[in-house]
Amino acid sequence: MTKNTIVNLAKCIPFCVGAVLLYFSAKQIIDTSTFIKKSTLTKGYVFGFTTEYGSSSSDSNTYYTDVYFKDNTNKTVYIRSSSSSSFVTDEIGDEVNVRYIIGKSNEGRISSYFFDMWGPPILLAAIGILPTIVGFMLLWNVIIDIYNKRNAKNFTRIINPNISKIHVDHSLVVSGESPYIIEAEWHDHKTKETHTFVSENLWENPTDKVKNQIVVKVDTDDYSKYWMDISFLKRN
Repeated sequence: MTKNTIVNLAKCIPFCVGAVLLYFSAKQIIDTSTFIKKSTLTKGYVFGFTTEYGSSSSDSNTYYTDVYFKDNTNKTVYIRSSSSSSFVTDEIGDEVNVRYIIGKSNEGRISSYFFDMWGPPILLAAIGILPTIVGFMLLWNVIIDIYNKRNAKNFTRIINPNISKIHVDHSLVVSGESPYIIEAEWHDHKTKETHTFVSENLWENPTDKVKNQIVVKVDTDDYSKYWMDISFLKRN
């Protein structure tokens, strides 16, 4: 596997992570919807609060609400909210809505509390949406870049721009190494414009193998579409 391939695969990681989170978010939405359809709605009552103490003196304590209800067999079942808060809004004796599936009353949920029902999928979606969007943009750029490079090899206009500089891109590191970049400039005497061409990531120092000029194939209608010939270098 080449280092450029590793770089392209690394760009896909945010999209994969975000997609996995969104998948589990969608799965939990479906599971919760199914639970609501299959469950029985009944009344429950607040009988206390469970305190979760902060890990340090600067962290505030959070509170879970303890609720009891009677199921279809008249059995008293005790459940606790799955979400907590740093303050208590209920009072002991307050009435709340509870949903449970017959035969699994111990797995009942407090439906009066929105985050007890929908908190996990919303949280997963909120965390997953950003890396999915960013990852999709990176992945799309990788696909477009690969397509453009393959297409650019078929361009018929060949020019020989002068190499302006060779430098190391320290913003990218793979296996402890940063790639070299060749930059070349070509002046179009007809339009009086100067065009800059940049090589792909090179994982060996090309200084001793390049001359003053380098071969570049360009699209005659758009010089931003081009392919720089670096076939004289060993590919990693």
